[in-house]
Amino acid sequence: MAVVALTPDAQLRVAPDGTWSEAGAAVAELLGYAPAELLGRRAPELVHPDDREQVVEAMRAGLRVSSSVTLEVRFVRRDGSVLDADARLDVERDDAGRPLRYTVTIRDSSVRRRLEALRARWELLFRATSRGIAVTDPASGLLEAVNPAWAAMHGGVEADFVGGTVAAALTPAAAARLPEITAALQPGQMITYESEHVRRDGSRFPVAIELMATLDGVAGEPRWLTWVDDLTERRRAEQAVAQHAAKLARSNADLDRFAAVVTHDLQSPLRVIAGSARILERRASAHLTGEERELVALIANGARRMSALVDGIRAYSGVRGHEAIDDALALRDVVGEVVAGMRDDLEAAGATLAVGDLPAVCGDRVGITQLVQNLLGNALKFRAEAPPVIAIDAERADGGDWVVTVADNGIGIAPEYAEHVFGFGDRLHTDDDIQGTGIGLAVCKTVVERHGGRIWVEAVPAGGSAFRFTLPPARR
Repeated sequence: MAVVALTPDAQLRVAPDGTWSEAGAAVAELLGYAPAELLGRRAPELVHPDDREQVVEAMRAGLRVSSSVTLEVRFVRRDGSVLDADARLDVERDDAGRPLRYTVTIRDSSVRRRLEALRARWELLFRATSRGIAVTDPASGLLEAVNPAWAAMHGGVEADFVGGTVAAALTPAAAARLPEITAALQPGQMITYESEHVRRDGSRFPVAIELMATLDGVAGEPRWLTWVDDLTERRRAEQAVAQHAAKLARSNADLDRFAAVVTHDLQSPLRVIAGSARILERRASAHLTGEERELVALIANGARRMSALVDGIRAYSGVRGHEAIDDALALRDVVGEVVAGMRDDLEAAGATLAVGDLPAVCGDRVGITQLVQNLLGNALKFRAEAPPVIAIDAERADGGDWVVTVADNGIGIAPEYAEHVFGFGDRLHTDDDIQGTGIGLAVCKTVVERHGGRIWVEAVPAGGSAFRFTLPPARR
């Protein structure tokens, strides 16, 4: 019988007289000898001189009671270096029990040590991890091993489950589904899914499963290596979040309804106050003192500001409670409609407007219209001494959302206030300087965020501001 050459181990034959009679090719890599160099030499010569006597005696003693003996042996390589190896001696005997030949298999023991270290690390991981791990024989459905985490997760200790069926840890529905899930699974492949397991006390709990098909390291038989995570706490947290979100949605809806009712009902008395002040000023102006005329003006101005604030609150509440619509919008058409509606204001301010090549976006026409209108109105309101110059353009951000820019040459915004300006009711100027409610940019922020985007402002080096916001592209 020829020595097998396709192996990492060095295999050699020893004749009954104790000389090497045959050597496999791997002996050259392990010991540095060409196979032919060893033929006819005494076998013990390869053993370290200090160990030869003990190794030979141990081999003889072992073969008296067995046909195979394995020892740790120090071999001397051809270059004089020492190889720590595992050596197995197997004997073939005739019918009378006399030795016919011996086979010596030499394996670098560093391989064994690496395997032992790997096994030790795996054993530590297996026992110490908080994830449940189980090893199952798919042919019998029996659990061959479970770690402490898996056992505790299922309400017991390892001995309670090893040797039992994996189906006992599953609900009937989960057990019935398992063959279908694993039918096409091949060694080396992994599947992930969610299931429902059963504790020893009969209670059920949701789990996340990672199941890998593999082969055992001894006989090469199929095995399932399964990682199990208890989803109970995650499900409880998800439920709590969902309940909180539903409660918050109801609260927001109530608040929006309240704001709509209040703002509607406030407009009528405000119109009465403003109208009465104007009538009083027109009819009795000649009979009023300067101080009295000033008081009437304050009443009219206060009513006007209150009316503007009510309108702002109504607009903010409207866009906040309005669901985004996934319509394909030609942004250039939306801008055109807004500009047409603001033509008188733009001409009165002497504004110049440049509109670039604007894309189609995905969103709500009412909300996007309000967004563009507020930004153009902001550019007119906060203009500098020079006539307003406004530019609207867009560019694609790395193949994702569109970034739309509305830039102006106005008075600008200091960097430290770049976030502050989007707050509800936050203003950088008094009403005596520039009239306003501080709600317009908050409406813009709400519209953009409702479309899954973000909005920010940057200073323009030549003076002015550039408001930028992102919108999703239209779906084709």
